[in-house]
Amino acid sequence: MPDSNNPAPWIGSDGRVLLAFRHGPHMRIGMAEAEAFNGAYRVVQEDLVPGKKLEDPFLFSRGGRFEMILEDNGGSVSGYERYGVHLVSDDGLTGWRPHESVIAYDHSLVREDGVITLADRRERPQLLFDEYGRATHLFYGRQGWRRDLERGSTFIGGLTAV
Repeated sequence: MPDSNNPAPWIGSDGRVLLAFRHGPHMRIGMAEAEAFNGAYRVVQEDLVPGKKLEDPFLFSRGGRFEMILEDNGGSVSGYERYGVHLVSDDGLTGWRPHESVIAYDHSLVREDGVITLADRRERPQLLFDEYGRATHLFYGRQGWRRDLERGSTFIGGLTAV
C-alpha cells in the first residue's frame, strides 16, 4: 500500500506473520499477513479501527487473543490527543476494540527522584515481556520537550498495567 510505515510484526509458533502498519494521510492502521517472515505479504485489512487516527502500532498476543498499543493521534479512542491506547481482538484481523484499561500511557513521566516531566508525545511504543509473558517495561521515543530536556531520547519505563 502507498504511504505505509511503522510496521509491527507478530510471528506465530507456526511461522505465520501478521504485520500491523500505518498508512495514508488519515493515519489508518492496516494488517498484512504472510505464511512466513520472508514470504509474500498480502493486505487483509486496510482499516482495523475505522475512522480513528492512530499510529505507531505494537502488536502482541497473550491469553488467546491479540493486543496492540498505539498512539491515539486524534484522541478519538482515549479522549486525549497522542495518549497511548490499548486495543484487543480475538483473531488479530477483525473486531479490534478498546481494552478494559484503554489508556496504555499518558504524557507524564515520573523520574526516580519523583520529578514529573511532561512530553508532547511518546513515539514507537514497544513492550518487553518476562518469561511468563507479562509486560514489564515500555520502550519509547520521547518528543516535544518541555523545560528539562532539549531534544528527543529513548526511554525505558517500568509498567504498572498493560
